[in-house]
Amino acid sequence: MLNKHAYRFVILLIGVFAIPANTFGQVDWRAEIKKDLVEVQNGQFKAAENMIVNFQGNNIQVRYEAEGSAEFISRDQFVAIHQTLGTMFLIAMLEEAGATIDQIDIKSIDELIGDADITIKFIMAKNGIQIQIITGEGTEKMTMTWEELYQ
Repeated sequence: MLNKHAYRFVILLIGVFAIPANTFGQVDWRAEIKKDLVEVQNGQFKAAENMIVNFQGNNIQVRYEAEGSAEFISRDQFVAIHQTLGTMFLIAMLEEAGATIDQIDIKSIDELIGDADITIKFIMAKNGIQIQIITGEGTEKMTMTWEELYQ
């Protein structure tokens, strides 16, 4: 049996992965499932996602970004960490703002409309990861070794 927080997380993940299918009506799922999530430039993985999150009648633009060297992390792990941590941080921020999962509507967008209200950036390095939360109020940074992340 899932606890309340695990249930919310699963529902949000379903919503995040269903985003492209419901964003602007009918989407060609064949093209969507073939779309690459990661670019490789000079041995560096890079990924970014943009979305509009509506809750309590407010639209907030959110961007997830990640970068890391292909020398020390696999493409699969890069995507998994980027997606999982991005979703967890977004849920935590929305819950802290008073939103519940049933009040949130997330739509994927190809490009931001101006600047993101919240950017969640993951810099994956050989010895660990730095997570940056960038808002209009400034940047908060959290740095962890890989050992700390996987404990």
